[in-house]
Amino acid sequence: MLLNRNRSGKLGSSRLSPMKQIREISSANRKAIGVCLMALGMGLAAWLYWPCMDSQMTGFLSDDGVYAITAKALATGKGYTLLHLPGLPAQVKYPILYPLLLSIGWLLNPDFPANLPLLHWITAFFAIAALPLLVLYLRRVHHASAGLAGFIALLVASNFHFMFYATSLMSEAPYFFCSLLTLWLAESRLNRPPSTSDSKPESLKPKTLGLMVLCSALAFHTRTIGLTLIAAIGLCLLLQKRWKDAALYLAGALLITVVPWGIWVLGHAPAVNAVNYPLAFVYGGYGVEYGIHAPHDWVGYGQAVIEKGVQPLLDTLLYLLLPMLPYWLAKMPLLLALAGLFISALLLVQGIDAIKRKRFSPGGLYVGLYLATLALWLYPNQAPRFMAMLLPWLWVYFFNACRDLADSLPIQLPAQNRYASKVIGVLLIGMLALWPAWQGYGLLKRIRARHWLEPSGQHTWLWEEYEAAFSFIREHTASSARIAGMWEPVIYLYTGRTGFVLFTAALQPVHGQIGHESFARLMNSLQAYQVDYVMSEPFLLNQEFKSPLNPVVEGLKTMAPQRFGQIYDSPRHAIKIYRFYR
Repeated sequence: MLLNRNRSGKLGSSRLSPMKQIREISSANRKAIGVCLMALGMGLAAWLYWPCMDSQMTGFLSDDGVYAITAKALATGKGYTLLHLPGLPAQVKYPILYPLLLSIGWLLNPDFPANLPLLHWITAFFAIAALPLLVLYLRRVHHASAGLAGFIALLVASNFHFMFYATSLMSEAPYFFCSLLTLWLAESRLNRPPSTSDSKPESLKPKTLGLMVLCSALAFHTRTIGLTLIAAIGLCLLLQKRWKDAALYLAGALLITVVPWGIWVLGHAPAVNAVNYPLAFVYGGYGVEYGIHAPHDWVGYGQAVIEKGVQPLLDTLLYLLLPMLPYWLAKMPLLLALAGLFISALLLVQGIDAIKRKRFSPGGLYVGLYLATLALWLYPNQAPRFMAMLLPWLWVYFFNACRDLADSLPIQLPAQNRYASKVIGVLLIGMLALWPAWQGYGLLKRIRARHWLEPSGQHTWLWEEYEAAFSFIREHTASSARIAGMWEPVIYLYTGRTGFVLFTAALQPVHGQIGHESFARLMNSLQAYQVDYVMSEPFLLNQEFKSPLNPVVEGLKTMAPQRFGQIYDSPRHAIKIYRFYR
């Protein structure tokens, strides 16, 4: 029997009726069951993600190698620097929080690649911890049922892109956790309707405001796109006429995000010239990259936004949410395009309806600003990667749109039929989303267990070629040697030699074109940076095998063959190393 304190302060029997006592007990049991299910889900996710972490190979996404190297620099007291480049320049492209977290792994185990599992677990922890947080967020902020919240968490956790980045040395998982936590704090407070239509919104408590500022800063210092999160919350406060809260939040958030990061970047970003262009373009910060990539005329920029910004986002929505549909409609491009437009229209209607009804929420504004930033940034090949961090909100708005569409139909189904239709809908979405997710999990597991550099499985031996080349470099070159190659972070991680980038981005366009003068400038850069060796590797782009030869190296050899003397050829002739005669 439940006991409580009576009015005299003594313990006595509860005055709750028997039925209420049963409800109290069942409510407590439900919470206990919920906690157990969340713990079980986290354990299952950890068990499933573990085989998808490569214990030997990293760096071929480029960003993962850079994160690992800057983490090592922090752990070894070298500052926030790029250890693998000549002159150890400062890192001005990616914020410091994620490398700082990875540096813990380097401190605990400085032996690479033996510390790779530990580094992976630091990353995966945030993805796994975000899953119960997501369920609670959906339940308390979006008032989703326990079943729907769990279903959306399952759709997110099993999505191929989410799994891929949760098990890579990439900042997506920590950013997802921090952004989700920030929006929970903001939406749980700002989404509350006022007591009356004329009532003035209640000011935020200093503790709540401080936590929102802190979590926003954590998100920004993990990925700079967290600026859209700050803008969304600040805009929501302004639209709700919380002028003081908006001023305090924006001032606090910007003061500990944009201001210190901007000072760091302005103080350390290199000035771009013809000699340092290869390194400045790749590592000189987003401003350099964007300023060179984006068309400088308004008409050309507008066309680029439509072709390289908006269109990839529309395509990615369908591939991200219902990947089975593109598989079924692969041979029917018109139907595939219509399906993508339909999904996009459903989500767009949700946004338009929110604007018309003035139902502004931090989450909705965040999704809108985030997508707008991706469209304007002209990064088409990275759309799935960036949009995977929006999956929970995309699913919430998709389900809401489907519900609104069903309610707008002229035929009203009986309650029993409506329940059956919901079950059928969940099963259909499960088939369209979970079945390919399971196939994707199997593919990811094979890729990581067998160390595939590209997922087709046609070049499974490439990693062995790299291992042989790394062994040759360690045994036959001086530790101070500088080696130019397509994957300069990989060269440093596995050989300890300073690298120099020879990806296609290293070629500076001259009058908008890549030609002989571009290769001549790159040759001068190799000489100015005192490069000793050049590694010719297969050309991989976005994990796709494009060519057995790096076109940059081949162009340099064609222009000045006398400067290249071959000293190594891998067992399958995939990798060649040349002595570069300056």
